[in-house]
Amino acid sequence: MPPKFFRVLSYFIIGISIISFPWWWSLIILIAAVFYFPRYYEAFFFGFIMDLLYAAPLAKFYGVVFVSFAATIILFYLIEFFKRRLAFYE
Repeated sequence: MPPKFFRVLSYFIIGISIISFPWWWSLIILIAAVFYFPRYYEAFFFGFIMDLLYAAPLAKFYGVVFVSFAATIILFYLIEFFKRRLAFYE
């Protein structure tokens, strides 16, 4: 199977998990996809979708609504940083 097939399949899996599963389960799947696929910029889209569906302004985040989107951006760059330094990652 071509790698694009698995990338498109991951869109559907993550999309269904955002709708069906708790937020932490979707985040685990999203982190795995960012680690597995090179330059998985779609993570930003899914983080934004998670915020659109489930976000509410909280006092502990000073009223910021887009917490999942910000966390997705931070996690994406951290994972990309560490992927380059791992010996077993291509």
